[in-house]
Amino acid sequence: MTALVDAASGPSASSGVVPSTLAQTVDEAGLEALVTSLAQRWQREPLPRQGRAADPALLSDSLSRLGPWLLRRPQAVWSRLPDLGPRALPLWTALLLSELNLDAPLAWRHALQLSQRHAAWTGDIVAPLLAPMWQRREFELLLRELDGLPLDADLRERWRTDTAMRWAEAAPAQAAAWAARGGSGTADLLAQIQDRWINQDARSATVFASMLPRGAGQALLEESLSRWLALDGVGARDWILSQGSQEGLDSVIAAHATQDELARHQPLEAIALVRRISDPDRRDKAQWALARTLGEIDATRTDLIDQALWGARPPH
Repeated sequence: MTALVDAASGPSASSGVVPSTLAQTVDEAGLEALVTSLAQRWQREPLPRQGRAADPALLSDSLSRLGPWLLRRPQAVWSRLPDLGPRALPLWTALLLSELNLDAPLAWRHALQLSQRHAAWTGDIVAPLLAPMWQRREFELLLRELDGLPLDADLRERWRTDTAMRWAEAAPAQAAAWAARGGSGTADLLAQIQDRWINQDARSATVFASMLPRGAGQALLEESLSRWLALDGVGARDWILSQGSQEGLDSVIAAHATQDELARHQPLEAIALVRRISDPDRRDKAQWALARTLGEIDATRTDLIDQALWGARPPH
């Protein structure tokens, strides 16, 4: 260190210009000394899991002393923070939350950097970031990264589900599109997202489900359309009639159009719906089922019964 001081007092220093290599060496030495000093003080703190809050004076002093270094050498500071050990978790959290307000992806990368050095503390490092990340709608970033973190399986799954549900509340179309693209565990998440979306906007949820591949989307389509019919029968039936005959709609149409309530109050709509069933066998069965329902309601309305059976083959 004496040599550094002597060098700094030489000709270059007297002119007010310090060579860049010397300035960098001095900088690194200063940061090394600061980290060593803080590490010694934090090592005297109890582990965070013991239920005690960090010494507020130590936390405040650490933040104050690291502040200028974060402005000048942020990457160097973040690369050294793990050296303070897990007792400095309150300091890490304060720094991550502060950075999160400025650059959420960068704060997340620094959280991963800390967890790589202290894997056992990953859950404690990440937990304080979840609510701020949700507020900033960084849902996709979280869902993409959670799988790679060294977390307890149950904790990871809970955080994945919580994040997906927050996304479903804020932007269900985006959340559903993400889940529909596939990946580990996204099928279950898609069903839960769709469930939330139906409560918000049954029409949009149904239209989305109708555009999914039949194998993956059929159950979602049937659930969405059935609930839309229960919530807004007029709107849902108008949509069905606008779609023409589609095999994916057959089972829901057959169940809905042959119910007593629709046949009793809107028999012509029930008749129009069963005629949209694309599968001939299912259509025939639905027409006969509707005719029986109409007969039970009012056997004298042979005109409606005949309309319901128009074109249907006799039952086997």
